[in-house]
Amino acid sequence: MQKARYTGKMIVVGVLVIVCWVTSLFVLGLVSEREGRQVEVSNQIAEEWGRPQLVAGPVLVVPFTRLERNPIGVLENTRKNLYILPKTLEIDNQISPELRKRGIFHTPVYRDVVHMSGTFIAPDLTELGITQGSLLVKEAELVVGLSDTRNIVAKEATWNDVAISLAPGSGPWSVNGMGIHAKLPSLSSLSSFWSATVKEQDFNLELSFTGSRGVSFLPLGDNTQITAGAPWPSPSFAGAYLPTSESLEEDNFTATWQISSLGRSYPSAWEGSVDGIKLNSGDYGNDYGGGLFAPTPTPTTRSLYVNPGSGQNYEQALASSAFGVDLFSSVTFYTLVSRTVKYAILFIALTFLAFYLFEVISGLRIHPFQYLLVGAGLVIFYLLLLSFSEHIGFGLSYLLSCIMTLGLITSYSASVLKARGRSWIIAGILTILYTYLYAVLQLENYALLFGTLFLFIALAAVMYVTRKLNWYGAEAGE
Repeated sequence: MQKARYTGKMIVVGVLVIVCWVTSLFVLGLVSEREGRQVEVSNQIAEEWGRPQLVAGPVLVVPFTRLERNPIGVLENTRKNLYILPKTLEIDNQISPELRKRGIFHTPVYRDVVHMSGTFIAPDLTELGITQGSLLVKEAELVVGLSDTRNIVAKEATWNDVAISLAPGSGPWSVNGMGIHAKLPSLSSLSSFWSATVKEQDFNLELSFTGSRGVSFLPLGDNTQITAGAPWPSPSFAGAYLPTSESLEEDNFTATWQISSLGRSYPSAWEGSVDGIKLNSGDYGNDYGGGLFAPTPTPTTRSLYVNPGSGQNYEQALASSAFGVDLFSSVTFYTLVSRTVKYAILFIALTFLAFYLFEVISGLRIHPFQYLLVGAGLVIFYLLLLSFSEHIGFGLSYLLSCIMTLGLITSYSASVLKARGRSWIIAGILTILYTYLYAVLQLENYALLFGTLFLFIALAAVMYVTRKLNWYGAEAGE
């Protein structure tokens, strides 16, 4: 009879373990819901403060005309654009991040000061099939596409050391339909740009703007050097290129990219239609920054910017070459709570096993409902951890939740197990479990290893405690 009773009780306890574990998994759904709310608030703040920025430029755009046959075969004068990328491009990017809060949620935003300098050289017009006389040099523009220009300030703009005036809008070259441009009246002598006497055209631009979460760039120069720095502990470098060098300190980072035009899939100059290059920063609630930019689809073949006969879509190639840095929070408290919940089965199983062994060894009778109450106390730990973390941070929340849960289960165990000493054993088991779990959560790269070692040690301890237990007689020492 005892054998059947304890065997049946073991099955019941096993079922209760599964029931409590499944209940704990509902906390993951709540974590996901709160994370969704965090993303929603983050998007709202970004919409008001400034989107993740893609800095696409500067580019020299020179309109020209050419005789071409229209669809019915009649020759007509067609207006097109010549896109010229810099020979050299240097960008110094100083990011000043801060956290913007709404309610209990927050998201990283920044103010950015970008200094761009470099040179342009004239492309070979013969290779492009363009005559110098067809160039509309007085309409030439220097353009820079930006994801969000609402809070942009131009601090400096020069062309060959001559001040130029920046204006809103960059029709032939934009991101999200936005950007800035400058007319270059000094290029009335642009015809000499292709002569042997003029080697290079220099430019300097200094802009400040606001954005959120990340900033990205395009490697437009034949030789591109970009430096980014910020007082931020956890940058995420992403996109088509990783930094050539980086310095990561506790609360600061600096990164430098050195990129050659040999590593990209578009040339230094090409002809395109007047429709212009149109990029967009995508849905910044999902993918944003760090190279995750896409071309804006257009229904007509005129969106293909090609050299004659190449068939290359440079709009797509430009989008694919974006790279940069995101102000990344490596591990949020939502991530830590989710990881904690995944260990719930271990806590529930070992605690119920301890109660069951007390029941078998000491002849106690513990009702299944009492097991459920203990399981409920273990599950509510995760709800306490989640709710406290949103207000006081993960570390302090973990400590407070542990104290409350240990106090609840220990005091209840003293009554259920009919002895205060046994309740302290339960408290000791839970203390070891919670302490070890917190340590594992801090070891991102070694969490699996140390978690597995702990399971091995726990199994060895159970085997040691039960090694002399006569399961058929349900009595120890027989």
